[in-house]
Amino acid sequence: MKKIRKNVSIMLIFLLIVQMIFCNIANSQTVLSDGTATIELDGQIKVQMFNLNRIPEYRLLTPVFNICNIGNVEINLSDIKLRYFYTDNGDSDQIFEYSSPDISDSCVKGEFFKWTSNTQGAEYCLEISFTSEAGVFLPGKNAEVQAFVLKSDWGKYSQIDDYSFNSSDSGFVDWNRVTGYVGDKLVWGIEPEPVSATENVIAVPSAISMALSWDEVQNATSPLPDIPNVKVEDIKPQNPTDEVMNEIKEINPMNK
Repeated sequence: MKKIRKNVSIMLIFLLIVQMIFCNIANSQTVLSDGTATIELDGQIKVQMFNLNRIPEYRLLTPVFNICNIGNVEINLSDIKLRYFYTDNGDSDQIFEYSSPDISDSCVKGEFFKWTSNTQGAEYCLEISFTSEAGVFLPGKNAEVQAFVLKSDWGKYSQIDDYSFNSSDSGFVDWNRVTGYVGDKLVWGIEPEPVSATENVIAVPSAISMALSWDEVQNATSPLPDIPNVKVEDIKPQNPTDEVMNEIKEINPMNK
């Protein structure tokens, strides 16, 4: 009898483990319209960063990344990407080099591409990714990557206004101005967004004119936005009254 109970207990434990496995698989799947299922990556990472060189103008960009697996599942390093946003300040070719105490040589890749136009401090993007030979990223582990970016003509970068630049810290801090992706899904950081053509536009209509003021925005492609609810008669009256004429005379004494 004891042996039978023992066998039953083992069988129940086995069935429970199988059920848990299938539940985890089901929770990580997305069913497509054709009835097939795709496995979604559930990895979570955070990215810490500081700039080794914080001189405003220099020939090297030197961001140092610390990638942390803060989830509870293994992640293939080849599924992870990092992005660092900056301004190029020139047209020469760019070169990427790196060093890492945690990832084998030749397993780190760096690519450059232009980011969305009209984005302040983010003209270019350095994207760091990893080859399949980089291995598996275990939960609770971290991996450091020191990046070096330079121009082929050895020109200088002005990094003080770069979106991802960390001007203050000399060691790793959580930094949401660099972004991290797992399986092309953004899981860390904030991507830079395009700025509007002008900011804080103020329209002040009067009997004879309308004064406009706005804050200057770098990289803006359009000088003025559409201004709603402004009528032509608010700008230039058709039949000026004595009050209007007096105001004109106050502004321009030559009309008196």
